[in-house]
Amino acid sequence: EQWEQFQAYTGALLQNHFFANPDNALSIAAQATDERQALQAALGFEKETLLFFHEIRNAVRGPGQQTVDRIIEEEKRHIQRLSGMLAAG
Repeated sequence: EQWEQFQAYTGALLQNHFFANPDNALSIAAQATDERQALQAALGFEKETLLFFHEIRNAVRGPGQQTVDRIIEEEKRHIQRLSGMLAAG
């Protein structure tokens, strides 16, 4: 039952937050008119995915947590890189 609830929650989160919402980072990126706007959209998307994987981590047990932790660390590196590009820009 918990797995079904988790699947429903993550499915709704993915659909509504990442894809269907007109204010999400993917929609904003598609409308970017310059490099700075595209970088800001990418940064927003990375932040959203970081939050998503934190939610996933709370639901995963055992060795799967280590995998999610590695993904979280990679998302953090993406945020740092994009932030650096925006600061330099």
